[in-house]
Amino acid sequence: MREFVALLAEELQTRCRAAGLRIGAVSTHGNDESPRSVAFTVSGAVSAALAGFVGTHVLVARSSRRGRRARKRWFAGVSIHAQQAATAVAEIRPDEVEVTASRAGGPGGQHVNTTDSAVRVRHKASGISVRVAGERSQHRNRSVALTRLRELLGEREQRERAERAKRRRRAHYQLERGGAVREWHLDERGAGLRPA
Repeated sequence: MREFVALLAEELQTRCRAAGLRIGAVSTHGNDESPRSVAFTVSGAVSAALAGFVGTHVLVARSSRRGRRARKRWFAGVSIHAQQAATAVAEIRPDEVEVTASRAGGPGGQHVNTTDSAVRVRHKASGISVRVAGERSQHRNRSVALTRLRELLGEREQRERAERAKRRRRAHYQLERGGAVREWHLDERGAGLRPA
């Protein structure tokens, strides 16, 4: 009875609006009438508004589509996940990095031994550093190092985003069937929920 998931999501959204919270984007997995899961963003103190709703919910009802010996209990889980702001690493501000110059060494004649053309760029917040000594110009080495640092920070953000998505997905499948936080029944019309 996947309709329970949709009805529970509507109930939670109604409670959030009643608490003065703003509902943002709503996404469903499956069709809209009977989704497998529903996720929506809420702006405000969501933890306080939904404190008694986090956990397993159970619907106790007989399905009209099944026989007398049909299942009478359906379970759904509610969890709150902090939304991470998308950090754009396209531009790195000068105050976010520490740039040091050194002698490049290696082949290249006297020029390499007399100028500080190698560059090390370290991102202060993450500690990631890149050293470039391939070009003869310090300015070019600095440009190449900043480009590589942007790439590394982008890869790191992508890994973190994938890990957050993996944790949310794992939480989706960790539904405990016992010890429900709320028990629900269908209303008289069978189109809404009422607490048990």
